Amino acid sequence: MPDAAAAPRIGWLKPLYGFTGRTVVSATRAGRAHLIDMGREIAGSDSGVAVYITASARGFGDEAYRGRIIGAFWLAAMPDGKTAEDYPFKDVDGTVRWPVGWPVDGARTVKLPLATAPELKPLLIETCGEAAWRRVAASFQGGAPAKLAGDLAPLGVALSRLVPAA
Repeated sequence: MPDAAAAPRIGWLKPLYGFTGRTVVSATRAGRAHLIDMGREIAGSDSGVAVYITASARGFGDEAYRGRIIGAFWLAAMPDGKTAEDYPFKDVDGTVRWPVGWPVDGARTVKLPLATAPELKPLLIETCGEAAWRRVAASFQGGAPAKLAGDLAPLGVALSRLVPAA
């Protein structure tokens, strides 16, 4: 396995309201381009997506993890003939709030115990700085994932150490 400092296993960060039992990573139309970029880059690879349960999460069963990294998904390859629009995700009231998605490799999903699930904000500030936190928090509008590269690469390294290999 490559050194985590050289090639983080966790290459992206995605905000979600829920994690447990998910078969799709989803986004709003505003987050579509970032979701597609993420999927094309890492689907079927050894690079995973850390999942942050948003502070406003409700109704999906993972509320105890609000503000924390709950674990990670590894994305499956997009099946032939399918697109992100074939993987919408419904809100708790049944409306399609997240109209685009990417399939998850369920066998490789890793959920952290609550006691070891770090709070994202202090971890991100510690590894990347206050300005990085403000930028990432703003980028989460619309459910867009954030690529952990450039000044966010230290967060990818830290998350790769926290999330066991799938």
